[in-house]
Amino acid sequence: MKTFFRFSLFLLLLSPTLLFNNGCKRGPDDPWFSIYTRDQRLEGGWHLRNYVLTADATTLTNTTFNTTACDTGNIGGLKQYKITRNEEMVSDTIVNATIINSVSGTPATVVTYDMYVVYDLDIDKNGSYVVNGTYNFLDASQNILIEGSFTSERNTWYWEESNHKKEAVSFRNFPLIDASMIATTGKPVKYIDRQTFDIVELRDKEMRFVYANTETANNFQAFDPYPIYLPTDTLNDCLRQVTTTFSNKTDGEWQFKR
Repeated sequence: MKTFFRFSLFLLLLSPTLLFNNGCKRGPDDPWFSIYTRDQRLEGGWHLRNYVLTADATTLTNTTFNTTACDTGNIGGLKQYKITRNEEMVSDTIVNATIINSVSGTPATVVTYDMYVVYDLDIDKNGSYVVNGTYNFLDASQNILIEGSFTSERNTWYWEESNHKKEAVSFRNFPLIDASMIATTGKPVKYIDRQTFDIVELRDKEMRFVYANTETANNFQAFDPYPIYLPTDTLNDCLRQVTTTFSNKTDGEWQFKR
């Protein structure tokens, strides 16, 4: 009886240390205590159950001329081009996607997709992973069902910052679900050279990734002087300058289950 009492007291005294050490490796929605490390909980096969993406990409161009007569194409001034994307997995496999394209002075174009997507992620403890998936969607322009598959092949993953914190994980050549790629590649998948996720929940049977990304870029281009030939005159030194500002904000959440 004394031995049991001493052992229980030892565990009681030791538990704050265990919890403290485990706490630096916990996400906001991790279990309060787990006998498994984050490495052990991360590895294995995962099936994507829920997925949400919101993204806004905006390009502003300001074109100026040294004189209005040089703007023969009426392209001067400030113009905005914007793409808004909203994608959501409403069940284990059905993804609703809406893509809105808008250009200054013209009506917006809205494209919607209802896609059937199966997405499976297998993470190996040795630092490698593989994604296998399938998809199908209706191509409204041709009125045909498009079907296909995708894979990451075997690639690498690693903890960001340090192996101690284990708050974020990066995957090389990671396939993101992205309906906007259908217009250019015919597939609702975009491969990212290095995709980093914050892990807010990592349990034995469930995990949740989130990511937020903001990109900005500015470019200035000045063209060499050039002539413009008008019916009654010739302008020999027309100057055109273009300033471009690009911004892209993306927020996503991925929830996996065993």
